[in-house]
Amino acid sequence: MAYGDNFKVYGPYKKQNGRSLVIVIDRHGVRRTVSFPKWLYELHIGKKLDIDSTIDHIDYDINNNDLNNLRVVPRAEHSR
Repeated sequence: MAYGDNFKVYGPYKKQNGRSLVIVIDRHGVRRTVSFPKWLYELHIGKKLDIDSTIDHIDYDINNNDLNNLRVVPRAEHSR
């Protein structure tokens, strides 16, 4: 069974800062708010990223969520 088959996904919703997020509710009713590009990447790889990882837009365009423009980076590195 694919990673996304057991979820209800609402969104994406655009925040005031221009970033997009989705609300994901798993089959147990656990709700998670996650960035839209992170959700796309997790669907692509078939698992959740660990808490210390985040998604970076290679071209710095937060609206370009093409998988070829997304990369996983450590959260500490991304915050610099």
